[in-house]
Amino acid sequence: MAGLRPILQAGALTALLLKSAKTTTAMVWGKMPPRAGYSLVLNAVMVILLMTLMGYARSSSRVHWHVYGVLRDTSQYAFSPALGYASGIMSLCTFFFCMIVAFIFWVATMGDKAKAGTTAPSKGELPHGMPAMAGASSALDKPNAH
Repeated sequence: MAGLRPILQAGALTALLLKSAKTTTAMVWGKMPPRAGYSLVLNAVMVILLMTLMGYARSSSRVHWHVYGVLRDTSQYAFSPALGYASGIMSLCTFFFCMIVAFIFWVATMGDKAKAGTTAPSKGELPHGMPAMAGASSALDKPNAH
């Protein structure tokens, strides 16, 4: 029962907060405002930063142990950087990761721009609903003008 209490409290607080919420636009499946996309990307970056920082905080807390409580590290090199320094390194790594992902997306859009420059048949020239036949004559691709 003790684990249920915070869930009920959070549910009640959420209900109070959403009671006066107003819908600004109609929600349409598959359409998302640009601000929502930015907030999703920002959320992903924050999750990466939080996971790395908490993982480091957990592992650095056992600085003088190889196996906590079993095998002690007695060497002079038993050292972990401070949490602030480690968070700076993790932020730098996250920034470089995001830049690499942005570069990959940029390179991918270059291919789309090159395809747009070629002369491809428009949709109006092709019959709709007619499957392409492998190895068949192109005469079947033209609609009959009876």
